[in-house]
Amino acid sequence: MAVAHHALHAHSQFVLKLLAHPILKLLAAVGGLAFLIYFIIWSLPKVGRPGWKGCLTIVVWSTLIVIGHGVTHIGESNAEAVLHQLQHMMGTIGFILLACIYALFLAMPFVAGVEIGLLIMAIFGETGVLVAYVGTLIGLSLAYGAGRLLPTSLLQKWLQKLGLQHKIEDVDDLLEQMVRGETWLCRFGEALLRNRYVTLAVCLNFPGNSVIGGGGGLSLLSGMSKRLISWPYFLLMTAIATLPIPLLVLFGFLNIDRVVEHSGWLHDLLDFLYNGLPLT
Repeated sequence: MAVAHHALHAHSQFVLKLLAHPILKLLAAVGGLAFLIYFIIWSLPKVGRPGWKGCLTIVVWSTLIVIGHGVTHIGESNAEAVLHQLQHMMGTIGFILLACIYALFLAMPFVAGVEIGLLIMAIFGETGVLVAYVGTLIGLSLAYGAGRLLPTSLLQKWLQKLGLQHKIEDVDDLLEQMVRGETWLCRFGEALLRNRYVTLAVCLNFPGNSVIGGGGGLSLLSGMSKRLISWPYFLLMTAIATLPIPLLVLFGFLNIDRVVEHSGWLHDLLDFLYNGLPLT
């Protein structure tokens, strides 16, 4: 991934000319991401090469990631104008509506709604901090509730279509079977599962988590868990995990404008990894 990222930047002018049409850009982004995901899965220890159903799932996954990223980052200046207009036209009701809209965006899997929350905080200051924080709790709770309402039979059908050989009762059973074994990867997975609320808190705050579903996707999976992730502890974990940034902004320890301007966390990480590779 680091090498591919460097190659795209090195030949950016040629790539932009070659992919002048938006449809070509979308297809290239989905195809390139799907290939990288396939390569990563294929290279993992004790993981077989994905079949045609697995490949189809990877393509759908890649499409969701690309579209979600595009929806989040399309026209930030236009989004700022719309947010200002909404606030001026509707006052307090506009802030309530804004919190609900943000919550719906955040509840959608693969949509990086965190950037929208940062934009709200940057535009509206202290009031925006409250709107973003409350909207975050509502959005993640909506996704959790949707996962809890999904019937187990539907989950079993999905897992069977993905080609899983062993019978899976629910998502908890799936997670527990995934970490069985004596390899370091299984032991690491078992440690993550044992400290599952800490793991979720880290994943919710990790830059680029939209690749694994974002806050909405993680909350949806949490809701699908009937035994491992309980509602009261999930709500408490969410309230604590999403509190640091609003508090830092509220007390003036974090300049949110600089955070919004700099959105290339993943790019910087890939550049750092490429510079550390032993290439000649």
